[in-house]
Amino acid sequence: MASTAMCSSLINDDTIYFLQKAPGAFFRLGVRNEQKGIVHPRHSRLFDIDEDALP
Repeated sequence: MASTAMCSSLINDDTIYFLQKAPGAFFRLGVRNEQKGIVHPRHSRLFDIDEDALP
């Protein structure tokens, strides 16, 4: 339970409920690239990811 409480400020509420019922993990993949103008936060209509960051 301690790890779930720690994560609550880092991830959305739905994920917290899932992790209380089953083992799992959550991580954020850095996909910002200022050189390409990919700088907008998630939930912005201008959000984009640098697909070159993906394997």
